[in-house]
Amino acid sequence: MRRVLPALILSLPALSALASGGGEHGAQKLFLGLPYVVWQTANLVLFLGLLVFLLKKPVAEFFRTRRGEVEARLAKSEEDARKAREMADTLRARLTELEAELSTLRQAAERHAQDEEAEILKAAEEEARRIADRATLDIENRIRTARKELTLYAGGLALDLAREAVRRGLTPDDQLRLVEEGLAALETSIPGKAGQPN
Repeated sequence: MRRVLPALILSLPALSALASGGGEHGAQKLFLGLPYVVWQTANLVLFLGLLVFLLKKPVAEFFRTRRGEVEARLAKSEEDARKAREMADTLRARLTELEAELSTLRQAAERHAQDEEAEILKAAEEEARRIADRATLDIENRIRTARKELTLYAGGLALDLAREAVRRGLTPDDQLRLVEEGLAALETSIPGKAGQPN
């Protein structure tokens, strides 16, 4: 404001020249012995001075407040930027930790899956072996049972065939001879009867 006032005072002659028509010589209007342009310039200077006087404090206060707000916003922005950088660093570190944990979990899961697979294969092999052993035992038992049944059937059949053959092939003389031989064998087996005639 201090620079504006002297500049206006120094520009009074130029303003009066402009008001007089750019340097034309002629009749100028006067008021109280001074040209009308001087009164207009003085009026303008007075108005501007009054304007500066009235607006100096509010404008200065406005700019001071505005500057304070800008500085506060700038400080807040810097603080927010610092917090954002800290948060980004923290998140980056946490992300690195999570990636490491994820890698560890993935490796553990793969090892667990391999162990599970090995256990399942082992259990399946043992179950297959037990089933094969049971099947072999069952087959052997069935073969033994079938052999017994077959032996009994063959023996019964052979006995039936032998009876039939004996019944067909024996004559009454053969039957008498067999009875006599049986009695003789009996007599020889009884003590005291040996050597006696029939």
